[in-house]
Amino acid sequence: MPADAYTSLLGLLLQGTGNNDNTWGDNHNQYVTELIEDAIAEIHSVSTTGGSTTLTADQARCAAVSVTGALSSDATIVVPNSKKPWDFYNGTTGNFGVLVKTSSGTAVNVPRGAMTRIWCFGSNVVRRADAELVGTYVQHSGAVSPSFAFEADGAVKAAASFPDLFNKLVIQQSGAHTNGSAVITGLSDTSNMKAGYYVGGTGITDGSTIVSVDSSSQITINNTCTGSATSTVYVSPYGTVNANSFTLPDTKTAGRFLRSRTSSIHVGQVQADQNKQHNHTATATTTTTTSISTDGLHYHAAGIYDPGHSHSYTYSNLNNLSVTGPGVAANTGGGTTSTGASGTGVRVTSANGLDTTYSAGSHSHTGTSSSSTSVTVANDGGTEARPVALVAMTCIRY
Repeated sequence: MPADAYTSLLGLLLQGTGNNDNTWGDNHNQYVTELIEDAIAEIHSVSTTGGSTTLTADQARCAAVSVTGALSSDATIVVPNSKKPWDFYNGTTGNFGVLVKTSSGTAVNVPRGAMTRIWCFGSNVVRRADAELVGTYVQHSGAVSPSFAFEADGAVKAAASFPDLFNKLVIQQSGAHTNGSAVITGLSDTSNMKAGYYVGGTGITDGSTIVSVDSSSQITINNTCTGSATSTVYVSPYGTVNANSFTLPDTKTAGRFLRSRTSSIHVGQVQADQNKQHNHTATATTTTTTSISTDGLHYHAAGIYDPGHSHSYTYSNLNNLSVTGPGVAANTGGGTTSTGASGTGVRVTSANGLDTTYSAGSHSHTGTSSSSTSVTVANDGGTEARPVALVAMTCIRY
């Protein structure tokens, strides 16, 4: 009779023909039915403070794995290198990650507070079902960031704790540099590298940035390298980066809005406030001051007008009258004589004929004039330029 065997993935009993007389039912229940139930519905619990935990075949057969505990370091769950999906729940606390990997594979992380479907493909490869969403922005309506995302506040995160987000945000290529040189060569593709991006790696000073992209395989940075090496070069749009850490995008500072990149503005670039060129209406008030001065050396033309005049006289009891001199009567025969008074009527007239004895009449003088205009332009607004807005928390999935 053939011996009993077990399936390669879930370890279910395959009973040989004719085996297990009188125990066939018990074997089927214990090694098939119960194990299928575990694979469909059982949750295995792992309590840890960090470090590595390797699941046994029976533990790994469960449909889900719940990881809890106050972490003092990253917690790594090692799964068998066989084809199987799991739902992993990260219920830990502490600023560290929960990672899932095979014994010799690359780890993926399980976001805190989230249930994440993870597949093993049987070739030391594990993959998150939501891998495509890692690195995407989330507009969150609450005051506390959701468990599966970080607030985009420019914080520095450990690459080993959050490898999925690190790999999404950071360009990683092999490059060569020599001690004392700022040139990095041998890069496979510089098309997504821009001046101002941060650069890190072995022999590259933290905080270094790209000065120029010289070719499809070469860049120049702002600091000379402190050693010669051909190793991984890390490039990030958002801040200091190296093999151990990376910087999150920062939309929190100044409440930055998001916009799409163009041919002239690149991912990670921060733009200052700006208003599009436009016109304003204005009002103006003009004040004019006139000053007239003369040199004192001038005169006015005038004429003398004499209309003529006469005198009258009276007399009485004059027997013989003889008059001598103009307007003079002599009393030669007794009686009384007198002459009447009359004005001359002589007056000065101006050039325009006005009777102005003392006035100069209508005339002109030379002078100087100055004016100034004050313009007031109305304005309104506050301390920033913005559209009508509802404030939310901008987060990034990890």
